[in-house]
Amino acid sequence: MVYPLGDKSLRLEFAQQQRAVAPGQAVVLYQGDVVVAGGYYYSGAEIGAKMIYLDYAANTPVNEEVLATFCKAARQYQGNANSKHNAGLAAKAEMERITISVA
Repeated sequence: MVYPLGDKSLRLEFAQQQRAVAPGQAVVLYQGDVVVAGGYYYSGAEIGAKMIYLDYAANTPVNEEVLATFCKAARQYQGNANSKHNAGLAAKAEMERITISVA
């Protein structure tokens, strides 16, 4: 359930237990494969509860083709492109290839 709080904040209640997030972490909410909201999680001490602040400017809807391409690349290239191991080198090579094709 989603409850607007009137100050660009929402209170969310989930039917199932969710994975824990710590205050200060980024939060992205999906409906299927579509990003519907994003923001950060914080401890709402002023209201005595934990809440997720959702700011539309933090994340906006993504073009389906862009999302599919990102998901494919994220699954295929899991290494840090700044690392010297094989996974990192592969990720760096792909980033360089795609940067040239876009430019």
